[in-house]
Amino acid sequence: MKNGKIMAVWTAAAALAVVSAAKADVGTTAEQLSLTAPVSNAPVYFDAAAPRRPLMKLLDSAGLGKSLDEAGINIYGYAEMGVTFYADHGDTKGQAGRSFDANNQDPTFNALDLAIERVVDSTKNKFDVGFKVEGTFGSDATLIHGTGLFDSQHAYGDNEFDPVNAYVDLAVPVGNGLLVRLGKFVTPCGVETIDSTKTPFYSRGFLFNYAIPLTHTGALALYNLSSEWVVGGGIIRGWSDALEDKNGSISVLGEANWKSASGNSAVKTTIIIGPELPDNSAAYRYLADVVYTQKLSDQWKVALEGDLGWDSSKGGVEGANEGLWFGGAGYATWTVSNMFDINGRLEYFNDSQGTRGLVTADGAGTNVYDATLGVTITPFPTDDVGSNLKIRPELRYDYSQDAIFGDNNNQLSVAISGYFTF
Repeated sequence: MKNGKIMAVWTAAAALAVVSAAKADVGTTAEQLSLTAPVSNAPVYFDAAAPRRPLMKLLDSAGLGKSLDEAGINIYGYAEMGVTFYADHGDTKGQAGRSFDANNQDPTFNALDLAIERVVDSTKNKFDVGFKVEGTFGSDATLIHGTGLFDSQHAYGDNEFDPVNAYVDLAVPVGNGLLVRLGKFVTPCGVETIDSTKTPFYSRGFLFNYAIPLTHTGALALYNLSSEWVVGGGIIRGWSDALEDKNGSISVLGEANWKSASGNSAVKTTIIIGPELPDNSAAYRYLADVVYTQKLSDQWKVALEGDLGWDSSKGGVEGANEGLWFGGAGYATWTVSNMFDINGRLEYFNDSQGTRGLVTADGAGTNVYDATLGVTITPFPTDDVGSNLKIRPELRYDYSQDAIFGDNNNQLSVAISGYFTF
């Protein structure tokens, strides 16, 4: 597919966004940013306080909503589809450096996700029990399986099932409040996450794909030092390990999270240390992930992410060459109206030693850059049901120090996706 055709698709998508914005009241927004306490598994940049979703409204009409509310239980989900066009790469699958959007010119059913959740507040000075059980079906699930949990599925072709979250939360009345999480949960690392509704773009950046883990299974304790500080730690099986462990050893996860008194600023810090290479319990991996979030106004939100990782051994062989990787990303969101957000991402990732697998055809590591511009359109912002529909066109340019995109060191893509929360 030629660049001219890609630009035509992008221009049409952008025109739709401009038309939508022109019909809206500039300066309003349907979903204000909510910078709540930056506890584990709670993204602090794009996690907005959403109104009651259609599924709970349907349960209200069936007479079940009141009972669920009294029990503190929320049932919700989302469905997402999208398509990506890569310039000059032919009709192929598995574009380098990409994950959920890796297929070229192939309309993709990404996810049908359903969650049942009971949130507990550990600051209430009382014992309480919460939980989250979340499953997703679609092409995204093929890439996020925890080791030993639905490792191999072929019954559904390109679509599979994965239990993204399956944990119990215990609120323990100790001091200012202690939260203990037991089970499988999404990593606290990063700005971007598995859930597309909490991520600004259809495509995920290099940091999400290579620098950080996806999920953990284990035990985590988080203590409220004050209204501004949450600290904690725990033991986990490792990077995306579930019912099995790649090397039979545990890893350690630590967190130190801060938010300002106004709730407009937050810093989320995560450290993970432990053996992560297959069949090698002696070679340790070290990761530090820091996310800084700032709400500048009701219209502007920004975030910065930095990652530094090191494998004490590559290739699963003790004593082999050490491997270092690091990167940074910046995000900005401008809410033009309740129909129209503009999102930007700039990113750099260094895997020059090939530790994380971002390599050339001959196995050498490289450095990559990403610049992405996208819009999030809410076509029906005032409709109770229609406001849950989001349409997201995006334009992305990737550059690599070496040729990893076929025979090229750059890659241009345009995508359009849509998701509906329910």
